[in-house]
Amino acid sequence: MRRTFVATAVAGLLLAGLVAVNVRQGAKAQEPIEVVFVASDVFDPDINGYASIAAGTNDGILGVECGGSNPQGGTVQIPSQVMTQLGAAQIRLRVFNHVGQRVTSLVRINCTIDALVPTAAAAQQLKAKLTG
Repeated sequence: MRRTFVATAVAGLLLAGLVAVNVRQGAKAQEPIEVVFVASDVFDPDINGYASIAAGTNDGILGVECGGSNPQGGTVQIPSQVMTQLGAAQIRLRVFNHVGQRVTSLVRINCTIDALVPTAAAAQQLKAKLTG
């Protein structure tokens, strides 16, 4: 009788250990993943040099840094300086030229995005949303 009780207890402990390992592995599979990528798009800043991107911390974005890409010459509308402000629902950009004047015409801006997303598919969706 005692052997049966001990065997049952040991089997129960082993089963509980296996269940705990499986639960941990299931939880690990659902941990969010951190992704870093570059998004590039064309913007038309307003009269004050502001433009925005419709994504923010609500989308899992942890950080963003942007820089001007084009045009690279022949105009005072070169996006030499890009200020970024990450908000909950949008990334706000302000674009200046090489002498600190507002840029108010079409420019291409490249942004490095650091995000924490639930799945690789969500990372691809976010990248598609931010890349033009």
